[in-house]
Amino acid sequence: MNRYQYRRALVALFGVLALLGVACSGDDDDSTATETTEPNSTEEPAPSPAPEVTEEPAPTEAPEATEEPAPTEAPQPTEQPEPTEEPAEPEPTEVPEAVRGEIAESFVGAVLAQHSGDPIGGEVKVYWNNGSNGTLIALYHGEGMADLEGLCPGNSLQTASGFEFVTNTPAAPGACDDFPTPTASLRVCTSAVVLYETAIPNDSEGTLWGSLEWRGADGAIVGMTSQSVNTPGTPEIDYAADAYDLSAMFTIDGSTEITCDPPVS
Repeated sequence: MNRYQYRRALVALFGVLALLGVACSGDDDDSTATETTEPNSTEEPAPSPAPEVTEEPAPTEAPEATEEPAPTEAPQPTEQPEPTEEPAEPEPTEVPEAVRGEIAESFVGAVLAQHSGDPIGGEVKVYWNNGSNGTLIALYHGEGMADLEGLCPGNSLQTASGFEFVTNTPAAPGACDDFPTPTASLRVCTSAVVLYETAIPNDSEGTLWGSLEWRGADGAIVGMTSQSVNTPGTPEIDYAADAYDLSAMFTIDGSTEITCDPPVS
């Protein structure tokens, strides 16, 4: 028989055996079961062992989230410095022209009369003018007068109440120490002229006293005094002028113009 026929015979045999098994299993439980001899058959393959269960690895903890760094602020744009202006070239300083004052013929003038000491050797006169600062200016004029040692001019106004606005101002330091009176201001203009800015208001009424004192050869005080009545409206003198035109009055060493030192008080 061939292989195919052999297989069909085996199947039929197994079918008969199966029917016999069913019939035997129907007997009561207390009966002794008859052992049936199973026909030789091919052993079924042993079941393969269940695969060992591999432990699943514990889930790895998720790494802690690292804080994202705060976004850095964008740098503020630096302001561009304003262009510095180039310094302007200094304008040339203008040299002011010298202030030139004029001393006109005064309506009030008097010769100083010597009252003590040796004579000065020449005539000294005083001219009264309104001043640019509101007080009278006494112009003393005498050859070599300003060169006298310890020259101390002075003046005042005599009214019914007595002497007012009395001042003495030294042409040199210490020249008026013997006269404890207030000082005013004076300017020495050459050796022949002294401008004296008094404390007497321009429009004052009364008798004007002008005096000069200095030290004589023997150290004694030499004094000269004059009196004049003030006349309103006398010409004005600019006390701060750099130079003065004297052409309306007199000349000094053949010149009609004088310059003066800064004020002394």
